Amino acid sequence: SAIPFVIEFVPIYKFVILVNPRIYRYQEVFINQWSAPIDVNTDSKILSDNIKLTRQNMISVICDSLLETKSRNLVDSWPFAGHHPYPPAKRESVTAAGMQFSDLGGFCCCRSVLISH
Repeated sequence: SAIPFVIEFVPIYKFVILVNPRIYRYQEVFINQWSAPIDVNTDSKILSDNIKLTRQNMISVICDSLLETKSRNLVDSWPFAGHHPYPPAKRESVTAAGMQFSDLGGFCCCRSVLISH
């Protein structure tokens, strides 16, 4: 069974190989995740109208199950993409399970899929 393996082996593996302070030198790292403004309508001007367009386009790209052809080509070019569907309208909770896809590096070992909420 996989459960004893996960309970016993995985924590030991994670400590010994991934977070062992005797193998790795650790230091504080500060990361800024700000990005350049998105020019949604491709007019090379970032105006207040772009905020509404950006929100609409991001919701469409992330939540719609079937994308238009131009959106498919755009999403296929991204190294990281997430899909989080709309929750059912009648459900009280708005939490929905989604998936995140990454293709960083272009090698099989660097491609990953993560189920998220």
